[in-house]
Amino acid sequence: MDNYMNFANQNLNGKDVDFSNIQEYGADFSNVSMGDNVKFINSELEGVNFADSCVDADFTNCKINGAGFSNARLWKANFTDSKLVDVSFNKTYFSNADFTNATLTRCTFYEIYEPNIVFTNTIFKDCMFDDVMFDDIKFDNCKFDNCKFKNSTIVLTTI
Repeated sequence: MDNYMNFANQNLNGKDVDFSNIQEYGADFSNVSMGDNVKFINSELEGVNFADSCVDADFTNCKINGAGFSNARLWKANFTDSKLVDVSFNKTYFSNADFTNATLTRCTFYEIYEPNIVFTNTIFKDCMFDDVMFDDIKFDNCKFDNCKFKNSTIVLTTI
């Protein structure tokens, strides 16, 4: 894998930054602001920290393992065709995030309220939803396999 990258506390908005086709372990993107010209397309990210970041990046066709998005703001983050394993979304704010054709395995969603997320053909395996409120979310052709919902509310949601 590539060397450890530390972008903590950086502002990458408006910058064309291409992390596509990389293998990265343990990179620190905490408290980073990244716009839609930041790309991780076809990358393998393991143990990467996106805590407290504002992420509007493209993660299309990525393999993401053990990453943390605690207190992150995912604005139009694109996870289309990605595989996410053991990823933590604790107190994460979602706005127009896209998980079309994504597979999420052993991912945790904690204290997520009224997210705006696209779930189309998304597969959830062994995921935990704890203190989550899905209000007016559409799960289009999604599959939930052995997932757990604890202290969660589902209102006007189509599954």
